[in-house]
Amino acid sequence: MERLLRLPLQWFAEGGEEPPAPEEGEQALGEAVWEAAEDGGPPAEEAPGEGEEDELVVRLTHLGQAREVPLSEAVSLAQKGLDYDHIRQERDELRRDPAWEVLDAFAARSGLSRGEYVRALKEQMAGAAPSPEEGRRAEYRRFFEAYPEVGVADIPDEVWRRAAAGEPLVEAYRRHENAQLKAKLAALEQNERNRQAAVGSLAGEAGQDEADPFLQGFFE
Repeated sequence: MERLLRLPLQWFAEGGEEPPAPEEGEQALGEAVWEAAEDGGPPAEEAPGEGEEDELVVRLTHLGQAREVPLSEAVSLAQKGLDYDHIRQERDELRRDPAWEVLDAFAARSGLSRGEYVRALKEQMAGAAPSPEEGRRAEYRRFFEAYPEVGVADIPDEVWRRAAAGEPLVEAYRRHENAQLKAKLAALEQNERNRQAAVGSLAGEAGQDEADPFLQGFFE
């Protein structure tokens, strides 16, 4: 035989209804179960497989409509109500965030609602990404600011190939300059070694052409 409990569980409310605090809900559920016990207590223990139909039934009223659910389901719904309390608290804290006031102020200055202003910001941010042509112009501007004395015709093909492969034009030209400088230094060092070798060779030849003073004395 089913036994009915009448619980004022307002935490199942939806829409604009306010659920009670968790302590009040637990107290209401405890009182209802206690009243059921006073009316005759829970059913006596029965053999396994029996008594499943004797689970207590709770009558819930929501939005003016009565609904009967098993006590176990009522407890589950109560837990969901407690979870909803937590979610609602987080929502309320988010609504009180001062950032919303700032956003609403800017939206009001623009004559837009909050949603319209946010959509406008998103569209503006999406359009702020530079196009490839704009990116190339910016790169050329940086190059000629760094090398104002270099003309377009003075840039070697090797530098253009590196830039086309993704290397910044400034870096590609600087790499070219470093390679040229190293080549010039190597050439200067080689020229210095050649000069020193040539001077040593001439000194040796000059020493061989001079007459031996000892031998020259025999011819005098």
